[in-house]
Amino acid sequence: MKYKNYLASFVLIVICITKTAMALDCTQRPTCEELGYTSTPDECVDGKMAKCPWDYNAVFCMEKEKNTGVGCEIGSVLYSDLNCYDPDAAPSGLTAVGVVFNPDKKLAIPLNAKGVGRWSESTSNNVPLDSCRGETITNDSCADGKNNTAVIVAYLSTEETAAGSCLGHVTGLPGISWFLPSVAQLMDIGGNLSAINKGLSLIGEDAIEMGSSGFLSSNQNSIGYAYCYDGRSQTCRKYSLRGYLCVFDY
Repeated sequence: MKYKNYLASFVLIVICITKTAMALDCTQRPTCEELGYTSTPDECVDGKMAKCPWDYNAVFCMEKEKNTGVGCEIGSVLYSDLNCYDPDAAPSGLTAVGVVFNPDKKLAIPLNAKGVGRWSESTSNNVPLDSCRGETITNDSCADGKNNTAVIVAYLSTEETAAGSCLGHVTGLPGISWFLPSVAQLMDIGGNLSAINKGLSLIGEDAIEMGSSGFLSSNQNSIGYAYCYDGRSQTCRKYSLRGYLCVFDY
């Protein structure tokens, strides 16, 4: 009788172990996507990622590249997700933030971008910028309006400047700041005014006109002169009141 009880207990134990093993074998493991590995390695900045244990092409990015500029051409309307749409087909919840003038370098003109101001309040100063002349005006060191603006604002921190007005504008877009464009960037705008003004008209903005006095650039010519652009580059006194145009990169 005792032997039969032991045998029955053994059979029950075997059955339980077998059922448990079957249950474990049949459990479906979660997918990489379900675990949060929703990116690919090329989307991650500087290789900072965690890889899915069973698919190394599925990763979680510690820092992710911005996917911006989708659908953008010269004159395209840029929206608050930093991609371009036809205004009649833009996703709900997005707002127009500007018009693209250089899609390769991801440069755009914001809404309400124009103003009147001075390159500097003082008659002369030696801001530590390259003195760009002739062909050098389009060199990388001269063409970087964003860097030029930062240098001007830092050096002339006590003055009210066109560069400071651009940089100090609150854009409402994370990581985005306006700056005073270089001559090379104003040349991009001047060479594509028709397409740019068409884009501006789609969002109710006034057209840009290259007036006789031109727009201030962020380029310096000498201690007393900066560069302006009215369809061609020209020198202008730093303390003279001029129109200016802010831009931003996305």
